[in-house]
Amino acid sequence: MREEFRERREERRKERQELLDTNKDGTISADEMAAARKVRAEEMRTRLDADGDGKLTPAELGASRMSRRMGDPTELDTDKNGDITSAEIEASMETDARADARARWSRWPGWPPRLGSR
Repeated sequence: MREEFRERREERRKERQELLDTNKDGTISADEMAAARKVRAEEMRTRLDADGDGKLTPAELGASRMSRRMGDPTELDTDKNGDITSAEIEASMETDARADARARWSRWPGWPPRLGSR
């Protein structure tokens, strides 16, 4: 069972890499990651727009299961116009990705090494 789980996880990782690596050079560049984040934000905004009026309000986001993951919907609406844009979702995703990376690195004292310091 455990081996099946590992195999499936590796299969999904390869599928994601293939989708993200648009130029097929074997690595995912910052531009490819940003493009994927933009598409994901647009899809998320469309899906969460409960009444289909083309706007994602803090109330609509708050009523969704995504609110637990994305935090306070009113804070996500950075321009406070009552419409959470794809750009605002994308910025939140980028901030979360940076926080996740910092958390991963914090497990290893001294990493990442600071350039120029010895």
